Amino acid sequence: MRITIKISVGFALLAQLIFKSGLLFAQDPELLKKLEQYPDSLELHQEFIEQAKSNMDTLISQYEKLREKFPASPTIPYTLGKALFYRSHPEARRWLEYALEADSNQAEVYMLYGIDAGRWGDYQLGTVYLAKASEMEPENPDYAFYEANSYGMYDQATYTEKMNAVTRDFAGDGTAAKALYWLADKETDTLKKIAYYRELSERYPIGEFSFARSGMSDYFDVLVDSDLEAAEALAKRIWEQHADSAWLPRLRGAQKLLRSEGLLKSGRTDEAIDSLSVAVASSISAISRRAVLLKADAFASQGEQRRSMDVLKMFFLANPDIVVYEKTESLGVSVGMDRQQVKDFIKSALLKEAPAATDLRGTSYIDHQPIKLSDFRGKTILLTFWFPTCGPCHAEFPHFEAVLQKMKGQHEIAYIGVNIVHDQDDYVMPFIKKGSTSFIPMKDSPDERGNLIAEAAPTNYLIDKDGRIVFRDFLINDKNRGLLELMIWLVG
Repeated sequence: MRITIKISVGFALLAQLIFKSGLLFAQDPELLKKLEQYPDSLELHQEFIEQAKSNMDTLISQYEKLREKFPASPTIPYTLGKALFYRSHPEARRWLEYALEADSNQAEVYMLYGIDAGRWGDYQLGTVYLAKASEMEPENPDYAFYEANSYGMYDQATYTEKMNAVTRDFAGDGTAAKALYWLADKETDTLKKIAYYRELSERYPIGEFSFARSGMSDYFDVLVDSDLEAAEALAKRIWEQHADSAWLPRLRGAQKLLRSEGLLKSGRTDEAIDSLSVAVASSISAISRRAVLLKADAFASQGEQRRSMDVLKMFFLANPDIVVYEKTESLGVSVGMDRQQVKDFIKSALLKEAPAATDLRGTSYIDHQPIKLSDFRGKTILLTFWFPTCGPCHAEFPHFEAVLQKMKGQHEIAYIGVNIVHDQDDYVMPFIKKGSTSFIPMKDSPDERGNLIAEAAPTNYLIDKDGRIVFRDFLINDKNRGLLELMIWLVG
């Protein structure tokens, strides 16, 4: 999952709460007079912010004056802090702190502050504040969810425990469906993953719960690899019950795979290959992946291992995948190739398709000195485009760090992070100092990126020692961390 730069809430889970106003300074003197007469009116504050006409600095300055005039008011810092939070503005933290100083019994402010702490890379502090919100209002499913989810950045065992508690304590609520979705998404054990998805499927109708609808797509993909008949049954049920057009190609793809498997088992290999050729081109990635593996088996059964390897290679070039590579390597060994020769077989094909990367230029956030990609020529470059309030970016960083630490000493790797939302520059160095990531933070000019396109975040590139883009547009998560290791090994 990626998000465009238009979604700038700290975590993708809060994207639906993005604040819609312009946060500009109101020029209506009568409204300001009313606000000074009733400084704790939430409605007047909201109107004041929505009618703003100038810039955000002016708005903050006006609220500084209001706070000086009414130092005991919790509403003044609360309303501005909340507005700044939903604008992902670095000043949100200060105003939320003011709000808690004025009134420490505001569960919502603890929640906002806890989420904002993650934007600065202070995940454990975030948990402390989110736990406080949950303790103050234990009946609130959102607070329980946000607290549980915060552990996912640094304590997987507690994350799993608390997320499961959310599914039990708030059973039937959409928040419980959301918790089941994320438990399944992050789970690496296939049987446990299927159990979560099955519970989501049985308890939460996709017509009523958006996370159930999203989860069933992922559930289908898992079943394609583990239980094809169950995948077909799931697709058939959803198609027949909801007539969702997205499920018809899934149903037809599963049926085609089952038919192809039957043809292979009965020895009708040529017919199976013809059927699989269509399935490989499926728009459903799980279907195309399973189809190409079956097609490779079909060619291999006819003694055409080289042709089988070519089929796998072409798929891998467009869809890097560990299982596909391992299958290619196994076939290579069967025809007398060693591991290095298989690597060269794939790498030579990758390099034929690899364009020279634009020599991206910018400045370092650390010392404000000029920096460009060619400064790292001779090293493999892992380049990520991100922004500080990008939830999927935060989720990906620990996997990058684990791989880079594991491969330390084996490959020379330059890890560079380019912030694509300059309004959030103030977050960058505090985030780096918290040790949440080890990349070199870079500020660039969007109109000079050339072929290093970044329309969403995160957007990742792997560039070889000669400055060629070998891999692009990949995402690393709990399920495929080994893929990054494989890609770095191939590029090196």
